[in-house]
Amino acid sequence: MLADALFTTPFLDDLLNDETELRYMLAFESALAQVQAEVGDIPASAARAITDVCAQTDWRADIDYIRQQTPLAGNPAIPFVDRLRARVAETDAEAARYVHRGLPVRTYSTRC
Repeated sequence: MLADALFTTPFLDDLLNDETELRYMLAFESALAQVQAEVGDIPASAARAITDVCAQTDWRADIDYIRQQTPLAGNPAIPFVDRLRARVAETDAEAARYVHRGLPVRTYSTRC
């Protein structure tokens, strides 16, 4: 875009690229699953399966899928969670049910 130089810098471009954004989304989902298991909202085995998948490094095809689906979904979270759930299901179908279940109010209020 013509005005890119006004709104970004090479440092920000590197910091806010697709791979970095995905890494932070995976870190969030991993932490969410761990907290949910800690408070008993999901099985510990499901949290381990989710965390293991979040730690995987081969997400290139998934980034392309998320990028293509984001305009259709209106945000990247929907296609990201779809891909994460599918990846977890490949190793543990039961654990896939617990991907991105949300943070209960009681968990939030006791952890902050």
